[in-house]
Amino acid sequence: MDNGSIYTKKLTTFLSDKKTEFTIQKFDEINLSNISEFNSFILSGRIENNRIINAINSKIIKHAISEKKSLLGICYGAEILTQTLGGTIKKASNQIKGEETVTVEKKIKFAKTKLTYSKVTGMKYQN
Repeated sequence: MDNGSIYTKKLTTFLSDKKTEFTIQKFDEINLSNISEFNSFILSGRIENNRIINAINSKIIKHAISEKKSLLGICYGAEILTQTLGGTIKKASNQIKGEETVTVEKKIKFAKTKLTYSKVTGMKYQN
């Protein structure tokens, strides 16, 4: 899902280089009645706050979870994933650079794995 991030081109180049089959759809062009055709989703960042983008991404998240499909949220995509599942986002008091670990303060029903996020190495899942 291309939510307007300036980094979407880099992501598509990475996926192409890895010979990964994918379809990119902009948030304002997606047909939600066809999302069952996909077996995984990547939700990109965005450049502006938009309720329509939020609603579309939330529907994709709910579909992916209910159908047990793979889902990755990058930047805004991770934020809307958290909010859709009842979590909260708090602004850091200072800018964070480098490798960081996210601590899950409250376990939610669907989470059967531990999630660690590193800005350097990406997401890691542990059973």
